[in-house]
Amino acid sequence: MTELNLDALKECTTCGEFKPYTEFYRAKQYKDGWRTQCKKCISEYNKLYRLANRKKLLEHYRFYRLTNKEQVAESQRLYQRANKEKVAESKRLYRFANKEKIAEYQRLYRLKIKRKGEDERR
Repeated sequence: MTELNLDALKECTTCGEFKPYTEFYRAKQYKDGWRTQCKKCISEYNKLYRLANRKKLLEHYRFYRLTNKEQVAESQRLYQRANKEKVAESKRLYRFANKEKIAEYQRLYRLKIKRKGEDERR
């Protein structure tokens, strides 16, 4: 097979613009080994699809998490180990942005524990 010049141009079948091959994804099933739509058009299509099929996708994700609990948990553990600073920063930002929500949750939890203790003493 001949070497491809990545600076050569290819036409996107969606937007019709001529772009360098670096603006396209690789795909073995195509004759030239590259997708026919550019990365930008594929990204836009995927964004619209996710908006139009939000409920369907959420149900799919929920089902996957329920049927693959161990794999999901292991994946989360690995991510958290590899990104400790990022996870800590994300948690800090969430706590800062949701102070009232967290305080209300903690108040209700303490109230629930208090009631549970009173019920056990009876």
